[in-house]
Amino acid sequence: DMEENSSDKEPIKHDNDFLVEMADVKFDVSLLYTEGDNLELDLKIEQMVEKVDGLWQCKMCGKTSTKKYVTKNHIETHIEGVTNMCHICSNTLSTRRNLQEHIRDSHSDASYSCDLCDRKAMNKKSHKNHKAWHLRIATK
Repeated sequence: DMEENSSDKEPIKHDNDFLVEMADVKFDVSLLYTEGDNLELDLKIEQMVEKVDGLWQCKMCGKTSTKKYVTKNHIETHIEGVTNMCHICSNTLSTRRNLQEHIRDSHSDASYSCDLCDRKAMNKKSHKNHKAWHLRIATK
């Protein structure tokens, strides 16, 4: 999706996974909370990751992943003094990525409906929990 920025009329590309609609205003939370918005934190994280035997490893605890971004996201949980607070509900998340996902999943106005009953107007997180409830009821 492309959207125009009213201030300079340059198109802004949005990642639909993080497009949030609230009060008739659309915004892309990935533009607010992304790697690079805190250079000091990003540099600290970069110093705490290393490649060992083809895997990206956390120098703090040794956790590994084949994906560098996964390890970097994990490393953020080790850094003291970093808070990732949701500006909507004040919930605190362990990483910037988790905050992005929380806002997308808990606060989007995206309307999900249940295909098993008449329940409508659920956000993504509520819809997932609702489907799990149907599964628990069906397996009793």
